[in-house]
Amino acid sequence: MKINSDLIIEGTSKSLKELQEQVDKLTPVNLYYNYDGTTGNVTLNDDVNNYNYIEIFFRNNDNYYNSTRIYMDKPTDQRVYLGAHHAWGSGSVFTKMKIIQISGNKMNVFNSYYSQLELRNNTVILTQSNNIYITRVDGYKK
Repeated sequence: MKINSDLIIEGTSKSLKELQEQVDKLTPVNLYYNYDGTTGNVTLNDDVNNYNYIEIFFRNNDNYYNSTRIYMDKPTDQRVYLGAHHAWGSGSVFTKMKIIQISGNKMNVFNSYYSQLELRNNTVILTQSNNIYITRVDGYKK
C-alpha cells in the first residue's frame, strides 16, 4: 500500500509532505564533529548557505563548554565570536575567545585571545593564544 504525501492530516490543514518539511527544519544536520575538538580551521560537510542557521559547539582548554547559533543571513565571509568566560579561585577572571570567518564550507581562524584579570594583584594579562576548541557544528535547513 502506498500513502499519498498530499493527503491532508485530519484536524490540520497540512499535508504529510508539509509536515515532513517542518520536521526537517527542526532536525539538525551534523556538519562537523570531533570529540576532542580542534583549535584550527574546520572544513564542514556542506555549504552553510544551504542552512537557515548553524549551531557551533565549543570548549576552552579548561573544559568549559558553550555553543552559539549563527543565522546565515549574510551568506559569505561572516565573522563569528566564540567566547568562554569563567572565574577561577578567588579573584581571577578568565576570558578565552576566538573569531572565526565562515564562508561556504570553511570555518577559518581569524584571531584568538586569552585575557586574565587578577584582582588581588591589580594586573591584566592579554595574550594572543588559541584556547577555543570547536567540537561540533550542526546546521538547520531553510
